[in-house]
Amino acid sequence: MSQVFVSAVIPTRYGDVELYGYIDELVRDTVYDIKTTSKYDFGKYEHGWQRHVYPYCLIASSQMESVKAFEYTAYQMKGGTSRTPLISGTQYPEYYTYNHEQTVKLLTAHCEHFIEFLEANRDIISDKKIFGLE
Repeated sequence: MSQVFVSAVIPTRYGDVELYGYIDELVRDTVYDIKTTSKYDFGKYEHGWQRHVYPYCLIASSQMESVKAFEYTAYQMKGGTSRTPLISGTQYPEYYTYNHEQTVKLLTAHCEHFIEFLEANRDIISDKKIFGLE
């Protein structure tokens, strides 16, 4: 399935946080996210949160019972200029085994730290929609 919208709530000590996004490809029990880049080094997306958020949402929303893995499929692109109009690329997969228990801990901590950052900087944040005030 392509472009699958996922959404789920994760409880934190500050209240519930909704996580959501669009999965590029979902094949059986593996989530795929497609990236394009002009320069690729292995591990480029290792710290990306999509590899945690999307599988978490699938399981927490009961869309799936389990997720085996998440793969970033990166395409290093060349061309597309007036001198070299043909676009070509090399494919680089980054495969990550999914661990739901570990992800719950990581996402909870990340959301709580972000909430703490927002609260600590409330007086200098000009967009009040962030706090549900507009």
